[in-house]
Amino acid sequence: MKKEFLGLLATALFLITCKSQTTENEIATVTDIHPDKVVLSDGNIIQTPPMAVNEETTLYIVRHGEKTNAADPQKEFTAELNSNGQQRAAKLETLFKKTILGAVLAIPSRYAMQTGELVAKQQRVELYNYNFTDYGALLDYIYKEEKGKKYLVVGRAESIPDLLNLLTAGQKFPAIPDGVYDDMFVVVTKQRGDAKVWHVKY
Repeated sequence: MKKEFLGLLATALFLITCKSQTTENEIATVTDIHPDKVVLSDGNIIQTPPMAVNEETTLYIVRHGEKTNAADPQKEFTAELNSNGQQRAAKLETLFKKTILGAVLAIPSRYAMQTGELVAKQQRVELYNYNFTDYGALLDYIYKEEKGKKYLVVGRAESIPDLLNLLTAGQKFPAIPDGVYDDMFVVVTKQRGDAKVWHVKY
């Protein structure tokens, strides 16, 4: 009887431990974005600075939405969003309704621009392209020319980790796996290298 009790106790502790580990590994989902905070599905809140109050810049970095396959690899950047990608763009539009952006920044591809177009139109802000092979101009823009604002940044799976590595100056962010399109990185930064990054889903 004692052995049976100890066995049941060990099983219970194992299940509790597994549940705890699973919960810790789960990534929270964004439920709402406000001018001063991002509300998450697990009840946590990411505080973001109001625009231009202390010159800290907030970036919401996402991968472009799902796209059609280009028949010609040379024309890959002219591919458009497929139905799933269009739904993802619409979801971003809904999420950003309650906040204020300074601009939408996207890599120069049709599918990336389509990912951010609805947000730009809703916000009545410009949609600018940036060079994802050389981030110099982008960093000058967010740190010097237009610092203290909030931006939606649309990138590629291969380039987003590179940008995050530059912003944090030391952290090593892994590549975004194929088929994963719902990552969002909320970044608060005042100068290059000091960025705080929260990895969430949307």
